[in-house]
Amino acid sequence: MSPVDGVNWRCPDRVLLMLLHDECQAQHGGVAGVRDRGALERVLAQLRSIRGDLVDCAAARITHLLRVRPFLGGHLRAALLDADLFLRLNGHVLVAPPARLAAVMQAMAATEIGEPELACWMRDHVQHRDS
Repeated sequence: MSPVDGVNWRCPDRVLLMLLHDECQAQHGGVAGVRDRGALERVLAQLRSIRGDLVDCAAARITHLLRVRPFLGGHLRAALLDADLFLRLNGHVLVAPPARLAAVMQAMAATEIGEPELACWMRDHVQHRDS
């Protein structure tokens, strides 16, 4: 995990994200692996430079990973896993019914909603882990 400069957010690193992605693909089906390692490195570097509150950063993580699509498959899962782990590493959880979460992620992938709308939705569904 790497801290974000100037903010104490803890972020999943490349190795952890790749492991999570590959394990998820193995469990749920799909092609594991990275399509473009350079793109993955660039998007993770961009994510380390994002400023904002925890939810803004989590929404940005999803948006950036969906836009860049560095994996061979499973982009929605990878983006959601990354944001979920990011929230958990920072003492929060995303609490939403699986069907609603899937619908929101599909809307993001289809560009029916953008990062601001995602962040707004997430604000209603992110809770402190001890709550």
